[in-house]
Amino acid sequence: MNKTILACAAAAAFTLFSGFAAAQTAAPATVPAPATTTTTATAPAGSKDEAKAMQKKADADYKAAKKQCEPMKDQAAKDCKARAKATHTKAKAEAKAMKDMASAKTDKDRAQITAKLEKAKADADAKAAKK
Repeated sequence: MNKTILACAAAAAFTLFSGFAAAQTAAPATVPAPATTTTTATAPAGSKDEAKAMQKKADADYKAAKKQCEPMKDQAAKDCKARAKATHTKAKAEAKAMKDMASAKTDKDRAQITAKLEKAKADADAKAAKK
């Protein structure tokens, strides 16, 4: 048993050391470009026109996703449609948050908009999971 514990400790120490050494010799990380759609915990900031465009894109994406579900049968079709609806609901919530964020004046307003967005996303995921 002592040999097993010693072997585990040695393996853990080796892993930690090799990770530290790799981190020290690796090239510096670059900052990735921001994504066009927001999936972070904050509501997207943008203009009302961008929000309208985002809403139209969400509707078009939803229509295309439903079309992909058509050849499926039974439970697979239900699951596909539920995922498409959840994605559409989240995209619509992001578009609404973007529109509301454009007119938000205080940090408190922005925090409320972000909270509503996160709740809408969670509700959409929960509803899709039930189906």
